[in-house]
Amino acid sequence: MIQIDAILKYDPLPLTGDPDKMFKPWWLVAFIDGEMLDYYSWVLGRETGITLMKPAWGGHISIIRGEVPANPDAWKRYDNEPISLSYVPDIRTNGKHWWLPVICDRMNDIREELGLVRKHDVGLHFTLGQPVPKCMAVSTYFHQVYTAGHSVTPASISL
Repeated sequence: MIQIDAILKYDPLPLTGDPDKMFKPWWLVAFIDGEMLDYYSWVLGRETGITLMKPAWGGHISIIRGEVPANPDAWKRYDNEPISLSYVPDIRTNGKHWWLPVICDRMNDIREELGLVRKHDVGLHFTLGQPVPKCMAVSTYFHQVYTAGHSVTPASISL
């Protein structure tokens, strides 16, 4: 695992796109340095040929995803504060999205403080992005390889 720092932001505005169309209430994200997103996107592209679209929020971890908290008085309590987390440098996919697993008890503590279940259904992850449309078939292929239990290494890739 690798330890890094991020910045908490409640109800964030997108870094790209129309903020009025893309705003989503009741979201809490931790922003990650953009160079990390660029690095892992580059690694994925080099190893698989897949090009990712950058997420509208850039490199981030979604802690709360549109869930209305039972304790809204605690909303924005930690806005713009730094937070330490650990991530596993093992790129994962469901075929449509690519990410890195994240471990951070404090993020789960914040969810509990707001009256939400400790862990949301998709778990904590550093979002890398979605494949550009021309790479979707290759992305789906790698998801099938991954779910079949095969490792995806440079030596095993034959596109």
